[in-house]
Amino acid sequence: MRGIGFHDSVCAQLDRHWLDAVCADRPVRIQHRSGMLWVLNSCALAQLRIAPGERLPAGAERAANGELSGRFFDLDAWLGARLRTAWPSLSDVSAELARHGITGVTDAGARNGQAAWEALCAACERGELVQRVLVMGSEELAVSSRSWPGRIEVGPLKIYLRDSDLPDFAALVLRVQAAHAQGRAVAIHCVTRVELAFALAALAEAGALAGDRMEHAAIADEHALQALAELGVTVVTQPQFIAERGDQYLCDVEAVDIPLLYRGAGFLRGGIALAAGSDAPYGSTDPWAAMRAAVERRTREGVRMNADECLGPAQAIRLFGGDPRRPGSGLRELAVGQLADLCLVDVRWEDLCADLDSRHVDLTVCAGRIVYAAARHAAGPGRSPGACVPARRRCDHA
Repeated sequence: MRGIGFHDSVCAQLDRHWLDAVCADRPVRIQHRSGMLWVLNSCALAQLRIAPGERLPAGAERAANGELSGRFFDLDAWLGARLRTAWPSLSDVSAELARHGITGVTDAGARNGQAAWEALCAACERGELVQRVLVMGSEELAVSSRSWPGRIEVGPLKIYLRDSDLPDFAALVLRVQAAHAQGRAVAIHCVTRVELAFALAALAEAGALAGDRMEHAAIADEHALQALAELGVTVVTQPQFIAERGDQYLCDVEAVDIPLLYRGAGFLRGGIALAAGSDAPYGSTDPWAAMRAAVERRTREGVRMNADECLGPAQAIRLFGGDPRRPGSGLRELAVGQLADLCLVDVRWEDLCADLDSRHVDLTVCAGRIVYAAARHAAGPGRSPGACVPARRRCDHA
């Protein structure tokens, strides 16, 4: 049993014993919403086949008595190798994306290499994954992978920063320059002021390439906005986190940073290309919910966060449109002869802007093929013609 989205506000010290008390007879593993921690119960720990006295990575936490607590920090690859789990079918998630009108996704995993590439290619070939896919990942991905024209392509080099363990600055600059030398942009994960400042300094030193992007840019002050604009770097943000996590942010985030949190209009006013993604499974896969969040910026408790960062409905829709290789490029214009990637909705554009909701998705067409049709699509007379929304979007997942 796998759970995601856990936060410490639910349980201050989730560990194996807490999970055992809830479910002891089957393997359970719970992921923190940051993606940096897995917590396993005793049954799941047994599946790791850890030998007595075996030396474990530093991220495997032990209690004061030396017993494993069941908490594993930043050990996804190690856990995956020990559990030897098979790649899951992507049919259900692909169908869910199609119901939302999604025709293209970006897998933004920093560790994606040859194995992930081959698994995604196989899923496309089996028809499990109907969307087009842009795959970020490590240097290994760029060297060992070839694009599958029209369906799956290698995307930017993903660089994951943590201000508690930043890489050597010169080494980061060289890493960016090496990617650029291969014609490959970089996508740098930044959720703190320090991470964003560090990433921008490295890009300024290395030189920016068209397509370079900041993932999240969760806390961006005016100095960061100026640097982003000067470098021509795109920001890919997650407005739905204001709706999903805003109340917790108001408790956890320093007051001085609240006005800078997951900005919207501020980026556009600064002349910065802006796009959005889900960060799924850490956020909802529904882009329409994210659009509403970008417009309303209200938490679940109804608190409006930073009203001057609100976007207009049309601006919110553009966050998820255009070419995934050029996020922030806005909606494409439809033209005769294009291979259709579009979402047909059941209301006119003006009505859609007034009610950004996935229930309006009538038809999803990917590469000229219908991949979703609403049950009401064949309904009788009385339905007004809808608007066509070229609907590419970005979906991050671990």
